[in-house]
Amino acid sequence: MFVVKSLDLSDLAGSHFLYISILFKFVADTHLMEHYSSYTILTEQKLILCCFQGEIQMKDFTELLLKFLSDQAYDSSFNLIMDLRNSVVSGYSVDMLEYIKFFRKNIHLTNSIKSGILISTSDLEILFNIFRLFSRLNHIDVNRFHKIDDCLNWMQFSENEKAIIENALDGISRHEIQLIQ
Repeated sequence: MFVVKSLDLSDLAGSHFLYISILFKFVADTHLMEHYSSYTILTEQKLILCCFQGEIQMKDFTELLLKFLSDQAYDSSFNLIMDLRNSVVSGYSVDMLEYIKFFRKNIHLTNSIKSGILISTSDLEILFNIFRLFSRLNHIDVNRFHKIDDCLNWMQFSENEKAIIENALDGISRHEIQLIQ
């Protein structure tokens, strides 16, 4: 569902003027579980894994970001995988603007990182496009995938690392929060 609203992101893009006009509700074609989000940091793989399930809002992204920013294992040079395959994302364009402002204020990347977003349906493409838009301004190479293996190949992990990462993602998606070092 899209509703036209005007949102000026010019303060985020320097001299470029960007406009995003949406009320977004992205529905994944899945059987939704309860509202849930979690993460784990894999220090050896230099990777942060985030998992979202159920109906989530932009505030859920902010809350999870706050959690891993305060984690002792957090390192701003780590890549990120965000799994949205079992979720419905809803909110307003102003919510996205607040998230972007929060992100820019709290995340200071010195090197470029990769961020893989796992989605299950084309309904989430618009959310990916919004993330990609603001990610370019923040030294983040973002891409979207339907399969974890494609994402891990793009990030160039070895077969051993892939098994560790897939295991960890499975663990947090089943609510088994763990920190692997």
